[in-house]
Amino acid sequence: MLNDRYELGEVIGSGGMGTVHRAVDTRLGRVVAIKILRGGPLADAETALARMRSEARLAASIHHPGVAQVYDFAEDASSTEGLSFIVMQLVEGESLAAVLRERGPLPVEQVMSIVEQVAEGLRVAHAAGIVHRDLKPANIMLTPQGRTVLVDFGIAHSAVSEPLTATGSLLGTADYLSPEQAAGRPSTPRSDLYALGVVAYQCLTGESPFRRESSIGTALAQLNDELPELGADVPADVRDLIASLTHKNPDRRPADAAEVARRAGGGIRTPVAATARMPVPVRVPSVRRGPTMVYAGVGAVVVAVALAAFGVRQMGSDEDPAAPRVDSPTTPVATTPIATTPTTPATVQPSTVPPPTVSPPNAAVTATPQDGPGRVEKQDKAKDKAKDKGKARAKAKGNGKEKG
Repeated sequence: MLNDRYELGEVIGSGGMGTVHRAVDTRLGRVVAIKILRGGPLADAETALARMRSEARLAASIHHPGVAQVYDFAEDASSTEGLSFIVMQLVEGESLAAVLRERGPLPVEQVMSIVEQVAEGLRVAHAAGIVHRDLKPANIMLTPQGRTVLVDFGIAHSAVSEPLTATGSLLGTADYLSPEQAAGRPSTPRSDLYALGVVAYQCLTGESPFRRESSIGTALAQLNDELPELGADVPADVRDLIASLTHKNPDRRPADAAEVARRAGGGIRTPVAATARMPVPVRVPSVRRGPTMVYAGVGAVVVAVALAAFGVRQMGSDEDPAAPRVDSPTTPVATTPIATTPTTPATVQPSTVPPPTVSPPNAAVTATPQDGPGRVEKQDKAKDKAKDKGKARAKAKGNGKEKG
């Protein structure tokens, strides 16, 4: 129990300055992470304690979901060891280093999601005048929701911080050390951007690009060696971003972390899963079935209209339906509804077809109402009757002559 308040649990991490335990804040009833100071080769006890105070104060001044929160700092006099510690937000998940060990290279979209989120956290830190100086996969935590959280500001530096490093000494991890740091020059916000570019390269390839047999050899590679080229399977905009982040000249790197976040977020990015044992989330394009149904409906209408036109031509023409036919594309037949004139085929006869000059024997169905069979019969009877009357008159005249 620390300070009669924090109940320590298992060790969940360790670093150059101390070990990190899972713990329970018995007063507030919440689970936290506690980093306990330990002695080491970095400095003597007083310097190490000064670093821990600086880390607590700097991290506590940053308020962003991408940076682990600091709740408390204490120099515990109640314990026999006289431990000093920082109480921090417990980030559930795994470090990016653990994910890379288990999975190897990550897809481009997931790497750019990590770069974008880390850059957002750095943007806030840099705005507060804080340089992390030890950005690496082990200090980037991934939550189950795919969110990144930047941790461990143990060697972070601020413009108002007391100098805790002797001139010419190096602090940080050689694999991600910027050339200016390797040369013994002061670090700047662009030093963090360089480290982020190296992290992105490692995420894409599974390899640390400047790692050599020793830390000194690695630092010299950071100074002198060019970044190995990425494969052609990496999009050009991603290759350009990583190349600019890892430029040897700090002035040639992006202006700030905000620019990096914008460039990394240029496309749709898929967050990486927080735990290495979880399946990698993959964005599957949604299938929009609405337009397909609409197009199918339009196709059915077109087919129906074509069939209707074909049916009208058969009904309104005496031609053989099986014979080939060439119609004008502007013929009005195709626009004549069938259903409206099922019993009057004469009204849908195409105007471009002249009526026959001689009616066939069965032409009665096409006769006009004025030439119906009843009227013709009456006319024939009238003619016969007139002939009979003429014969009668002629016979009467003949009889008159005989009598005279």
